[in-house]
Amino acid sequence: MTTCSATGWFLSGANPPFCSNFKINNVYPFTVLFTQNGTTVTGQVFLGTNQFNQVAATIAQDGHVTLATSLSASSGPIINTVWNINQTTAGQLSGPAHQQWIASNPFGTGDVDTTIRDSTKTASAGRSPTIVANDFEGLLRGMRGQ
Repeated sequence: MTTCSATGWFLSGANPPFCSNFKINNVYPFTVLFTQNGTTVTGQVFLGTNQFNQVAATIAQDGHVTLATSLSASSGPIINTVWNINQTTAGQLSGPAHQQWIASNPFGTGDVDTTIRDSTKTASAGRSPTIVANDFEGLLRGMRGQ
């Protein structure tokens, strides 16, 4: 976790306050499950136990791939996330990622920036069980892998 900021509900209405859940320099669990066919990468991102929508992207000339996906809780915020992943060393992913949490009623945003580092690619990775979050607190528990 490198930065966190909040506006509106995420700043003054969320309990606990949004950024208190995302401590700078903390490490949170994530899993990416991808397949590659030529220059197209397809797969899913999991932040803790939160499963994001299926995503597909084209690998750029310089080898990086930008993946944008989202997740909606049934009665909570939407989370949009963008991952800029590169593999400069065989089997290791790195790069920045950004999450934007959006609440509509009452309105607010929470923005979190992270850096992917020290990740290792495996041929077949298991993943955390998926838990469907119904609200803000459920999404936060999922982010922590609970």
